[in-house]
Amino acid sequence: MNNYNNNLDDEFEVFKKAIYEFSKTVKNDIQLQIYVSETRKYIEFLITYYLRLGKLDEVRDRINELDMILLKEIENIENKINR
Repeated sequence: MNNYNNNLDDEFEVFKKAIYEFSKTVKNDIQLQIYVSETRKYIEFLITYYLRLGKLDEVRDRINELDMILLKEIENIENKINR
């Protein structure tokens, strides 16, 4: 089980990095809307995926963390755009 949790940690680290890296490419409001839409779709996919595996409870905190990272990145992007 410990190896399973390590694999989950690795997977979610990749997801976090993708959110951060993708956010660096956003330069205007249109790109921000696309970023939000695509990232939310990705998080929704993860929810559906782990729900179907019957493991949603195991990853709920990690998914919530991804959502919080997204919200923080949206705030950072908005601040950057509105300067």
